[in-house]
Amino acid sequence: MLCLGLNGGLDKVYENRFQIPNTFMHDGAAVLVRDGQVIAAVEEERLNRIKHSNKLPISAAQYCLSAAGVQLSEIDRVAFYATEAYSNAMLENMLVSQPDASIPLDAKLLVQKLLAQEFGTELDASRISFVSHHQAHAVSAFAMSGFEQSLIFAVDGSGDFLSGLMAIGSGTEIKQLATFPENNSLGQFYLETIRYLGYGLFDEYKVMGLAPYGDPVPYRELFEQFYELSANGEYRVHLDRIGPTLLRSIQVRQKGMPFTQQHKDVSASLQEALERIVFHILRHYREATGMTRLCLAGGVAHNCSMNGKLLYSGLFEDIFVQPASHDAGCALGAALIASNELGRPAPRARLQEVYWGPDLASDHAVEEELKAWAGHLEFERTEEVADRAAEWMAGGAVIGWVQG
Repeated sequence: MLCLGLNGGLDKVYENRFQIPNTFMHDGAAVLVRDGQVIAAVEEERLNRIKHSNKLPISAAQYCLSAAGVQLSEIDRVAFYATEAYSNAMLENMLVSQPDASIPLDAKLLVQKLLAQEFGTELDASRISFVSHHQAHAVSAFAMSGFEQSLIFAVDGSGDFLSGLMAIGSGTEIKQLATFPENNSLGQFYLETIRYLGYGLFDEYKVMGLAPYGDPVPYRELFEQFYELSANGEYRVHLDRIGPTLLRSIQVRQKGMPFTQQHKDVSASLQEALERIVFHILRHYREATGMTRLCLAGGVAHNCSMNGKLLYSGLFEDIFVQPASHDAGCALGAALIASNELGRPAPRARLQEVYWGPDLASDHAVEEELKAWAGHLEFERTEEVADRAAEWMAGGAVIGWVQG
């Protein structure tokens, strides 16, 4: 069985018909699995060169099919990374804001038409499915973890009108324990704060990196106004309090301005607040379920400072974090959900590598590409690549290493 998971927007790379903001759809990707095993996967941005691409992941899908040597007509199921109800609501909202747009108010029909335009093959509607956004996140982690059982926490900004999900994975099944509403989003909590530090969407990791240079104490009490912790792992974030309070309390940083110690301290307080909330949630579910292992996915799961503290806390014996915790990983989850529904679950094995995308071209092709940029860069050949890289790093250079 071949299942193709898709995540991304509805526009072709040269179009902007739907004017979809990046906050809504981003990190497009395609993943192809055969009988529950990944055989090809790539993010659309790697191919269309649009960072965090919110375009239809056609190039990614084409690569996956090519890598497997198959046509779209041979795919048993194409799975999209959001529920059909959510996708239809999205189309209705777009039609209200763009009444002249010529789009069907049926997400399955729209996906069917878009694929037919690009691949010349009209799939039967029964071969197109939609899956829950956070279920896709959850499956993308648990199915790759190698765990027979674990707690699963999918947590992000938003998706399918929610911002997270708590579940138990057992064998090939995932049992939902709780969902977290969009207005209680930890991803939005982080994003709303960093706006006053000169940052925006997709910059969260920079603030996580800034936090260790600060002290959380000066703004700890201020941040405690932004959230409440209650019984049974419940919490509430007050997104509406963040802006007015920070405007009165700190010198707002504009993009490009120098960082002050105040900005570093605010970053530290934000990071501490996020960790307190997440530990509060997970302690409850660890005790309530008895699960000793944890899987993490969703954009917030890219907060490696938080993940490290969870690991070293001893709260769980083992933790698996999905490497593609952002929305691109939903393409993987969607494909695996579809494969499971068709009776081909993913094998219970720990993820070993994620090199599922295109290889580099030949040395000659790479050299020709570099020559085309000769006015902007220098390059050299050497048999001692590791030694040269070590010299550069010892001299303070930043190295990007590309291989295979």
